[in-house]
Amino acid sequence: MGELRKDYLLDKYVIIASERARRPVQLKEEKAKTDNKNCPFCKVEEKVVLQSTVLDKDKIQVIPNIFPAVRAQGNAAIHTDNEFFTFSDAYGYHEVLVETVKHDVELEDLPVEHVARVLGCYADRIEQLRSKSDVRYVSVFKNRGVQAGASIAHSHSQIVAVNFLPNHLAEEFRACYDYRIKKGVCPYCKIVDIEKGSYRKVFENEHAVCFTPYASKFSYEVWFFPKRHVPSITLLKEEEFKALADLLKKCLQRLDKLGYPAFNYMLYEDHPQGEFHFHIQLAPRMTYWAGFEIETGAIINTIPPEMAAQFYRGEIHSF
Repeated sequence: MGELRKDYLLDKYVIIASERARRPVQLKEEKAKTDNKNCPFCKVEEKVVLQSTVLDKDKIQVIPNIFPAVRAQGNAAIHTDNEFFTFSDAYGYHEVLVETVKHDVELEDLPVEHVARVLGCYADRIEQLRSKSDVRYVSVFKNRGVQAGASIAHSHSQIVAVNFLPNHLAEEFRACYDYRIKKGVCPYCKIVDIEKGSYRKVFENEHAVCFTPYASKFSYEVWFFPKRHVPSITLLKEEEFKALADLLKKCLQRLDKLGYPAFNYMLYEDHPQGEFHFHIQLAPRMTYWAGFEIETGAIINTIPPEMAAQFYRGEIHSF
């Protein structure tokens, strides 16, 4: 029997329908080997590098995206004409963070210290871009695999600073603020405390915890939180970067057991003075959303989060 579940804070629903799950053998693939002959991230020209960090014969490099979705050109002001037509130029900054110079090496193959520095570089770029005039939000995300929107196999992330605050984030920020005003506590701090003792907890260390969210939209979805309440990744301490990196690496390594599926992960954060609780959401892309999801906004997830947590903890091999 399936179950309808509501998001922790928002009026958004998912249907957990495990009977619709595909057999695990249909998910199994092999790690793809890709040609690095024409890879633009294997040898980056130093003159275009915005930021570089060297780590034991490897390096992390931040470069401009040569096919940007937004550019720091034109008019960033948003206008409305004739009541219904709201617009501006596609204004902003679009960067690529090349996580390693090594082709065919995934983020989870790198040492925890390297993954922690990748997270630190996200914080550096967010702080830098947030200081720009007309930037209202900085989106940081990683796409792996064609199904997740990646066009280049070499491990990388993207950073996009834009002149607007996405509505679903504004809604979540408001929900957190309203809850804190009414209850006197951050809702996510309370959720983290509850999920640490639930069947959905995956891993925990001194400074961070990760769990499969109650109303998971994606099969094998995982959320990663610092235990300390911080609204922005820019406020994390060195040991917190390492703690989150440790959990992220473990989950990605475990996810690879399903055959290197495509995934996205996204950083959710607010201004350093905000009420939000910074976290990372990992969204494996094993199924497509179809007509029901598009029409109703209610997602059908075939893997119960409690079972997904068992998989990550190594208690079951697949579902």
